[in-house]
Amino acid sequence: MPLLRDFGAIVALQRGHPLAAALVILPPMLVWGDTGGPGVGPTAARSAKDTWPPAVGVVAGK
Repeated sequence: MPLLRDFGAIVALQRGHPLAAALVILPPMLVWGDTGGPGVGPTAARSAKDTWPPAVGVVAGK
């Protein structure tokens, strides 16, 4: 039954590739996007004034 064995290998590759991408590539990309995306290093995190909703002191004018 080599035909069935080859079919199983192809299906395993087709299912394993997206799973590996989701587990290996997606988490670092989410962290990278959360820190500002392209051109922004990890030390240049967003300041408090760039967040939404604004802080209570900003709304109250203090």
